[in-house]
Amino acid sequence: MIENNVPAHQLFLKYGFCETRALVVARRPPTAEIRPPEIMKGVTVSQVSTLHRAETLRRMARRAERPNWLVQTETMRNIPSLSAFLVELSDGGRGWVSYVASMFQLTRICVCVLAGDPVKVTVGALLTLHRYNPVQDAIMENLPAADPRWEGFQAMGYF
Repeated sequence: MIENNVPAHQLFLKYGFCETRALVVARRPPTAEIRPPEIMKGVTVSQVSTLHRAETLRRMARRAERPNWLVQTETMRNIPSLSAFLVELSDGGRGWVSYVASMFQLTRICVCVLAGDPVKVTVGALLTLHRYNPVQDAIMENLPAADPRWEGFQAMGYF
């Protein structure tokens, strides 16, 4: 259901869509605090690598999950300013975060966990993203509410 947007919800139902899952659209202002701060005790980023666009698209195409249309590989191929970081944690966790940066916003944020605890890897990836892009407002769209990465987004100040 599209919460707080009854006309849009009714329009989708009218055209044959049915509810299948709850999706989260979240925002993080540049001044957001990490909540709870204790979560950082278990997250130490040991290595960060910048991924080139072609490598990012290859990684996107190999995702096991079915991404939403905003971050599907086919959609992202049409975005020339696609950027990404590969992040490794000291406990062996690994993942990458892709995004599109403008002067004021980070959008199309996608975290892919390759190994380790999904919450810790998500926190490490987002910590890296926001350290390199400290002044942009961030928007993440259509992550399933039941996805364990959502906890990592919330810990990093997304609401």
